[in-house]
Amino acid sequence: MTFEDYIKIFGVISTIVTVIVTFFNKEQKKYEELSQNYFKEVLVPYFNEYRKNNNLNSIKFIKRKCNNKEYYIPHYILYLIDNDNKQLLHKVLIVDYWKIYPNNLNNILKAINSLSEIFKFLIIYIYIISSFIFIYAILQSISFIWSEIFWISKGGSAIITIGNISIPSILEGIILLIIGLLALGYSRFAYSFTLNHIVDEYTININKINKILKRKEKIFIKSNVKYYIG
Repeated sequence: MTFEDYIKIFGVISTIVTVIVTFFNKEQKKYEELSQNYFKEVLVPYFNEYRKNNNLNSIKFIKRKCNNKEYYIPHYILYLIDNDNKQLLHKVLIVDYWKIYPNNLNNILKAINSLSEIFKFLIIYIYIISSFIFIYAILQSISFIWSEIFWISKGGSAIITIGNISIPSILEGIILLIIGLLALGYSRFAYSFTLNHIVDEYTININKINKILKRKEKIFIKSNVKYYIG
């Protein structure tokens, strides 16, 4: 390949990456708008009211302030209300206030997190494209094996030579098939692993909601002594 060919390939890849990142940023903006509405409409009023009244009932506050139609409220908040867990709800609201509050540190962390999520987004697309390539390779290997079986059944002999080693060509097809299956299996595993590590505060998956709540409770316990509540 010439240098010009590499430039063309790089240009195509850059275009694809730009399209993917643009789409991600568009969706990320919607996510950030939800988060900011949640901060302004729920967290700030709750924080200010809690400073005046430390006995504030978090569940009654949310029910009085909001309704289920306001989609900017994360589902883990509604989950805690439905389970009547006002103690944990208070902790989660405070942690969310600390996390979303627009100070310099949080802004830096958001930028880092955004870059991390873009990287994961790109990786997922790579895994998807790779899976199609591996599936195509597997189908080609199967087709090759069947053609070799047919050729041998007709009395033909198919041998390939690699260096000083001669092996039946059907064995080559089987080896390529196994490699393709292993690569596809790894690609699917890596895809699922990356997908499960994407942070989604607005998930409706109960298992993920419980993980979010456990993480936020741990943050509250560790950070309660070093952050000012008032």
